[in-house]
Amino acid sequence: MISRRPILSCRSGLLIGVSLLSLGSAHAQIAAPPPATPLVVPIALDTITVTSTKTEKSAIDALSGTSVVTREQIRRLQPSRLSDVLRDVPGVTTQENQNDPAQAINIRGLQDFGRVNVLVDGARQDFQTSGHSANGVFYLDPELVGGIDITRGPTSTIYGSGAIGGVVAFRTRSIDDILRPDETAGAVQKWGFGTNGQRSLNSTALGARIGTAADIFGQFVYRNNTPYRDGLGNLVRDTGNELTSGLAKFNLRPADGHEFSGTALIQNFDFANNGSSNAGARFANAVQADTYTLGYRFARPDVPLIDLSAKGYYTTTHNTLTFLSDTASGLYGNLGVRAGNQINYDIDTSGFDIHNTARFDTWGASHALTLGGDMVFDGVRTTDRAGGFGSAFTPSGERNLAGAFV
Repeated sequence: MISRRPILSCRSGLLIGVSLLSLGSAHAQIAAPPPATPLVVPIALDTITVTSTKTEKSAIDALSGTSVVTREQIRRLQPSRLSDVLRDVPGVTTQENQNDPAQAINIRGLQDFGRVNVLVDGARQDFQTSGHSANGVFYLDPELVGGIDITRGPTSTIYGSGAIGGVVAFRTRSIDDILRPDETAGAVQKWGFGTNGQRSLNSTALGARIGTAADIFGQFVYRNNTPYRDGLGNLVRDTGNELTSGLAKFNLRPADGHEFSGTALIQNFDFANNGSSNAGARFANAVQADTYTLGYRFARPDVPLIDLSAKGYYTTTHNTLTFLSDTASGLYGNLGVRAGNQINYDIDTSGFDIHNTARFDTWGASHALTLGGDMVFDGVRTTDRAGGFGSAFTPSGERNLAGAFV
């Protein structure tokens, strides 16, 4: 048998030595230093998305490929185009023409309306023209954007049959982007100046709260981009544009749980587009892109079976192209087109979206059941007095979509 007594005695001697050492050092110690103040580490909250399931949840918990771009990220980038914001989002690419401020978004190889649904404050952007570049595009200045939700893949079909590839939901700026929760009124002024391309930018945003019962927000943006010069000092023709836009929003809460909201967004773009090369036909473009929404929301903790959201919207994109100069081959002149002849593309979209989420428990498990549907009406009117190519490839017509989901 192995005896443990020597080990125990050695351990006792060691403990006594440590105790004596502690007593000896106590005479030299005058005062114990105060404990260091622990560093306060800021907590980064998870970004919230409502796009993938129409119920609020953290983006990391969403059962889909979901990415969220916040207003702070957009502010740090100082973008002049939305492509500057979306280029780092996984699975998302953009198609654009330097002659045209319009944007087209591609998600995992799928692009254009019918595949990728682009929303601005819940309103669909279905503008489409057929030509040499992207067919489905939309117009939105990044200075107006307060956040972006991107959902990739077929889980986004809750937005109807026009979203088999994904959904890109833009939220315009609101009162919470310029005021802290304890503030009642304020304004944010921004100026930008440049020497090559982007000449000037003015953005004025202001808003006010009336307690918790109501708030109102407004923004005005003017952007002037001139044609830029390349590295050799050569002027790149028709790479400038001029934008004037206005945004107004309100929220009204007449009773506990009830909220009415509205948005009016008006944008005007002016630019010249010479097609894909200096040898192409040259047109002056005047684009007006307007979005109007009106929504209602009811949600209260003591009524778990009702979390109702309803929204109606109307969007219109009108592009007037005025013929300026012919192609190198004189194609348009041979067709009788003269300077000043115009092509008009006018697409109106109206629709509504309604859904309700009921929350309940069964056998110790929590459930959230969402039911809803939407309907969309597109009207396309094309008039072409400049060669007939526009009306041939983008004829007038109508399109209706309806869908429901559980």
